[in-house]
Amino acid sequence: MKRIPLLPVTRILFLGLLFLPSCGVFAGDFSQSLNEGHTLLADSQNEAALAKFETILAKSPNHLQAQIGKMEALGNMRQIPKIDEYASKQSKSTGTDALVVAGYNKVWKRDLAGATTDFEAAIKQDANNYMAHYLLGYLKWRTRKYDDAIVHLQKTTALQAGFAEPYYILGDIYKTKGDSDKVLKYWNEYLKRIPRTGQRYSFVNSTVLKLGGN
Repeated sequence: MKRIPLLPVTRILFLGLLFLPSCGVFAGDFSQSLNEGHTLLADSQNEAALAKFETILAKSPNHLQAQIGKMEALGNMRQIPKIDEYASKQSKSTGTDALVVAGYNKVWKRDLAGATTDFEAAIKQDANNYMAHYLLGYLKWRTRKYDDAIVHLQKTTALQAGFAEPYYILGDIYKTKGDSDKVLKYWNEYLKRIPRTGQRYSFVNSTVLKLGGN
């Protein structure tokens, strides 16, 4: 079966992520648009995804998930200098969100150790910063540290249940582990939150059906 293209951190790691609002902003206000944006990213529709995130940022400039989504879309379009420029502007603020943005900028610079340090520092400052947990879990997933990834991704879903991407990654991890029950658990949750369109949707949906889900 053809695998779905990996997220941008994967492309960086193998030369060839996904995303979240500021902790002070209720994510549910934009959850549908955010999940639509991430779905577009997964299907490499980067310009359309960028437009989704820009629309959110026009209404809520400090929305962390939308900031990360914008950076990902720019990176996928190989506009790396624009990521650095955008991150530099955001770094003038203080707090955990600034650390998360700085860390994600380091991901695009292939400084994964530095990115990990920033995400861990953000979590130390604020254990409820779900974006920091998500991105750290994402990095652990891509480096095959699955048990560590699970801890942070499950924390993400506990903090922000409407965010679709961690459910996708958790399902993929348990697929690798051969645990079909948990694949069904997490991918059913993923399918509840995303548009019913695109390559990744088709892949996940067909896998769930083959495993006996609905």
